[in-house]
Amino acid sequence: MAAFEKAAPPSHGRVDSDGKAAPSQLRLGTRAAVFDAAPAAAGVVRILPAAPVDASDVESDAFLEEARRKLATDGFVVLRGLIPRDDVLAARRTVLRAYDARGDVVEPTSDTLLPGCGAGCVPFTEGRNELTHSDAMLRVLAAPRAARFFERFFGDAAMTLDYKWLRGVPRGAATGCHLDRVYMGRGTERLMTCWIPLGETPLDLGGLAMLERSHDPNGPFRKLHATYGALDVERDGLQGSGWFTEDPLEISARFAPDATWRACATYAAGDAVVFGLGLLHMSTANLTDRVRLSADVRWQPRSEKVDPRYVGAVDAADRGAVGRGGQGEHRRPQAAVGLRAVRGARVKWSV
Repeated sequence: MAAFEKAAPPSHGRVDSDGKAAPSQLRLGTRAAVFDAAPAAAGVVRILPAAPVDASDVESDAFLEEARRKLATDGFVVLRGLIPRDDVLAARRTVLRAYDARGDVVEPTSDTLLPGCGAGCVPFTEGRNELTHSDAMLRVLAAPRAARFFERFFGDAAMTLDYKWLRGVPRGAATGCHLDRVYMGRGTERLMTCWIPLGETPLDLGGLAMLERSHDPNGPFRKLHATYGALDVERDGLQGSGWFTEDPLEISARFAPDATWRACATYAAGDAVVFGLGLLHMSTANLTDRVRLSADVRWQPRSEKVDPRYVGAVDAADRGAVGRGGQGEHRRPQAAVGLRAVRGARVKWSV
């Protein structure tokens, strides 16, 4: 195995629909979690397997119909093999070489974090920069197969926002529960997130978890959509992360006792998770000594309104502390400020 292409460690947890084992120790937000198993104690979150859709033939009408159905019904779809695996691994090597060159992030030719590398150590790489727009990275972030899928999905020419959310997540870090709309809602309502794990990503490394059917503005989450979902974190002067909560059980207790969190036991290199502006989602925590690499790309119809904050000569340094679509994974003070701000608003909303 080549340098930087470290395999996931053996696991003895439950398996998902592809037979991939999930780690036995998981955390979703502030809660311990189990994968496809009955919780052993009160206060433990159960995550059920997501059923990926084979994306090996993006020209297939049956594939497109199934992707549309899942997005309409569940609010998300996992597209297995949307992006060529070799291209994903090449992009991964590009990021890890950049980390390696710094000398203070990972062990040489490895994705293992140095002992002292925690919060604030992994460099911030979002925006439009030499790394996000390198040839190797753009073969993934603007992959022709992904472009073709979105072109067919939209029925229109597709484009990505220039700002790219390339992230390295250190040990102990995770993303809280949020809607993307509060960060990037000034353009078309048909803006779609495409989350791409840059390498094999088991849940204990920090995988995406989606709250099934939470996207429906007329369903059990309608009050959340009408209040929190109407926020614009910059317009409303919201400092910090903009997350709704870090407690996944709080969501179900307040809105939908039967709400189901979904994820894959392991996201494979080449997979992509696609969803719209109104889906509640968060990530499991990185409980390993490795850095989790991923990228979010936003796709939309080229002919529709674009959020001006994320196109053109965007500079991450000018974006401020908010407006980056849930960023805050390894910036705990910022996340805490954001949660306090949202919590104050929630008191007014009675949510």
